Amino acid sequence: MKKIFQFSLLFGCMSLLLTGCVHEEDDIFDASAAERLNAASEKYTSMLQSSEGGWVLEYYPTTDDAEYTGTGYHWMVKFNKDMSVNVGMNNVFSGNVYREYQSLWEVITDNGPVLTFNSENPNVHAFSDPDVRYLPGSSTNVWGTGVGGDYEFVIVESNIDEGYVMLKGKKRGTYNRLTRLPVGTDFKEYIDDVNSFLANIFPSTIPNYNVITVGDSIMKVEELSTTMPNIYPYDGDYLTNGSYHPFMITKRNDTYYLRFRAPLLTVDGAAAQEFAYDAEADIFKCVANPEFTIAGADPTKYFVEELENGKSWRMTRSSSMSEAAQTLVDGLYNGLRARSLTFTNAAFTGLNEDGTKATFRITYRNSRNATSNVFFDYPVQYDGEQVVFGEVEVREASQPFINSVPAALDFLNGFTGAFVGTKDRSAFNLGTLQLHSASGEIFVAFTRV
Repeated sequence: MKKIFQFSLLFGCMSLLLTGCVHEEDDIFDASAAERLNAASEKYTSMLQSSEGGWVLEYYPTTDDAEYTGTGYHWMVKFNKDMSVNVGMNNVFSGNVYREYQSLWEVITDNGPVLTFNSENPNVHAFSDPDVRYLPGSSTNVWGTGVGGDYEFVIVESNIDEGYVMLKGKKRGTYNRLTRLPVGTDFKEYIDDVNSFLANIFPSTIPNYNVITVGDSIMKVEELSTTMPNIYPYDGDYLTNGSYHPFMITKRNDTYYLRFRAPLLTVDGAAAQEFAYDAEADIFKCVANPEFTIAGADPTKYFVEELENGKSWRMTRSSSMSEAAQTLVDGLYNGLRARSLTFTNAAFTGLNEDGTKATFRITYRNSRNATSNVFFDYPVQYDGEQVVFGEVEVREASQPFINSVPAALDFLNGFTGAFVGTKDRSAFNLGTLQLHSASGEIFVAFTRV
């Protein structure tokens, strides 16, 4: 009995000793982890407060590309030292007007630093409210689904030198970039500025595709004005080969940036995700590799392709043109006036089936305001760099018109020869482009109709 008691006592002492050691080690590690988390919380709190001009958040509330909520939304955010936060925005959730609300914020610790908007803010919580889902352009309200947003974000990366913080939605897992803004930034003016740039560079009326080049990959991109364009291989089909890639426009140091939500492609370690607009060159260049670009369509090629698609390119007397071209147009105008007719417009109206002839139309009105058209043909060749129009062919039905208005033939002969297309305003908007003769003497702006 005595030996058993001694063994039990010894075992009990050892148990107490071991238990005490384990508890002591746990206390040490728990305290260390807590200290590290608290330090991280203080670090990110201070960093977010440090931007006197505030921040812009490129916010994506859902991973669903197919729905409109796949697009991004600008949040203009100012983290104040009294732990209040101002959040401004201008989008469908704010009634398409700028509005700003103040609430509370905090960097909490939850297996890492987490930015939380921890009191009611209509701008923030509209995206995570499950009660209503409003679809723009529709009267449909889908109850109980929300739009899949977050109001708590894990801080996954910060780059103080570059002035950004990467956040990850705690629930949805979407990545959102928070970028520092300069002192004195007016939130409403900033949003108006980037929205104006988007509307000007990619107007909703834009008819042409654009071109993305990443290494050996060349892709067409359409519907950039929607900020969720369809991208597909250059020689592919936009329906069967296309996919949608949301992007947002931001501005830093007087330069506009286009950043896709996710990289399009990665070549030799360089991700084609963010592109800076080079205003002088009228092109977007990839930040990671300037050889990756987003550019407008080639004007000459686009001119021919649209003719192949049955579209028309039209000019009027008020179109931009060279002095030599204006002389020819004025001659046609005056020749018509002498017959009590008024020149309306002239247009290339398409190619024949085998693409060897371009149809050209002159439209005029008589004194009773009735409209008439006369048609002509140009033999045409396109070699990838220039389009060459042969000598104009007068159709039999149009010969009486030429006989009565001889200046029309001089006008038509002005388009015989080699021409190249150039942008009129921007390569991203070829709704209007210029045709320049190889001699440089003739140029006329044509509008796609």
